[in-house]
Amino acid sequence: MGRPTVPETLAEPGWPHAAKPVSALYSGSPPLRPLDEDWHDGSMESSRFTAGMQVPSRARPGALSAVVLAGLRGGAVDFVYACCVGLIHGRSVMRVWQGVASGWLGKRAADGGLATMALGIVTHFVIATTMAVTYALVAARVKLLYRRPVPCGIVYGLVLYAVMYLVVLSLRFPSAFPRWDGVQSVTDIASHVGVGLVIAVVLSRWARRAPNR
Repeated sequence: MGRPTVPETLAEPGWPHAAKPVSALYSGSPPLRPLDEDWHDGSMESSRFTAGMQVPSRARPGALSAVVLAGLRGGAVDFVYACCVGLIHGRSVMRVWQGVASGWLGKRAADGGLATMALGIVTHFVIATTMAVTYALVAARVKLLYRRPVPCGIVYGLVLYAVMYLVVLSLRFPSAFPRWDGVQSVTDIASHVGVGLVIAVVLSRWARRAPNR
């Protein structure tokens, strides 16, 4: 539709012979703007408002969730390994994780059923998450750990094995550790390397997606 035409002059009431220009009647008012300009400005403002309200389609996980995810995935590697080793040696999965709970309860863990099994599993994943936290804290200062996750993860896995078998288990079970069991010890090392690799890769991927990294 076209704009309505406005006459160039408008007669005042009672003065039929005296006509004034329309612009004179609106001398104190702001100039009229074409309707299409108003619509254009309004659409621009709406577009800017909508752009400011947009949410990224893929939300980046926070540092805490990334560390927990790394701990759970790394812990899952050793969880499967421990269950397989236990079954190979004739122990049930329940006995394997009751053995972990014995670090808290001693021999009573064997009589606790599912409750002590659950305690052992929770303990295992808390330890794995602690390993992920440690890696993240060091990587915050040593960026190489984020840039080279594979070699750094392998080294970290070796460190985890040394700490677990030469320090933690030696303090808890001094009569049994440290020791070398041949193939069993080799697979134990491989399992810990797997844990370190998974933690390093998960955290490295998060660091690449996170802003200001």
